[in-house]
Amino acid sequence: MGRLCLNNYQAVARTCVFAHEELVMRMVEVADRMSIGMCSSALEELRHILAREADFRKQLALRGCKKSEFCKFEDVEDDLRSDL
Repeated sequence: MGRLCLNNYQAVARTCVFAHEELVMRMVEVADRMSIGMCSSALEELRHILAREADFRKQLALRGCKKSEFCKFEDVEDDLRSDL
């Protein structure tokens, strides 16, 4: 369901405030406490996330990006929209 929300936001050119990828990563961290069905769903979502990331990186490389740097999500500053 989360991925469908992301696709919808992208289709209408809106910035999504739902951190679907972060939710999936947090689920993976506690997979030993989830049911087999939830683990299967989390794995499927993880596959989609990885495929999307690989596609984005490929597109960047085609556009001339030669270097990238790992950055933890938690270290990225907020965009300060809440201050408006």
